[in-house]
Amino acid sequence: MSPKTVFPKVLFLTAVLSAAPLAFAQEDFRVEAFGGFAHQRGDQSHYFPQTSQERNGWVASQTVYIRPWLGIEAEISEMYGSYDQPAVHPERGGTAFGNLQDDRRTFLFGPRFRILSNERFTLGAHVLAGLAQGTREFGVLFPSQSGTNIPMLLTDTSNRFGGAIGGSLDVHLSERFSWRIQPDWMIRPRQGLDSSFRVSTGVVFRFGGRWN
Repeated sequence: MSPKTVFPKVLFLTAVLSAAPLAFAQEDFRVEAFGGFAHQRGDQSHYFPQTSQERNGWVASQTVYIRPWLGIEAEISEMYGSYDQPAVHPERGGTAFGNLQDDRRTFLFGPRFRILSNERFTLGAHVLAGLAQGTREFGVLFPSQSGTNIPMLLTDTSNRFGGAIGGSLDVHLSERFSWRIQPDWMIRPRQGLDSSFRVSTGVVFRFGGRWN
């Protein structure tokens, strides 16, 4: 899937979400903060594109609502992946297993929508865009005929446009605290379009007064 086909769909989804909360959202707090654990699956490794990767990490965000149903959200996340991978020495040949450390960070910003809110739960959605940063380090020791291992270390850091499209379910634990489950489709254009699925869960704290 290319960015040319994805971005019009994102704009259409944003327009639909902008209109939908007008009929459903109810009064709630003006500010909310979220933090929790995240699991990501599906994005492929830069060095080993045939291998689907899994990462664990964390997500934190804060949303300031400018309308009862519309807020501005800032989100940061960091995901960590470590995998054993085979490698072939580019000059001497020979195969050995090494460790690939493949970490991802995102700094995203965009609208968040309250679609439905009552005393028990809140349904929400967001469309975010910003910076997606990747840091990869692959280390391996190749055996030689003399018995001495030959070390090799490959490193790479990339900064690209990234985005997230997803929804959330907040189950209210008290007046100000909720537990959130949030699935997201993560987008990271490269030559084509890298995409992955991320699920995060954690605590939401709501504050800042209510809408009248």
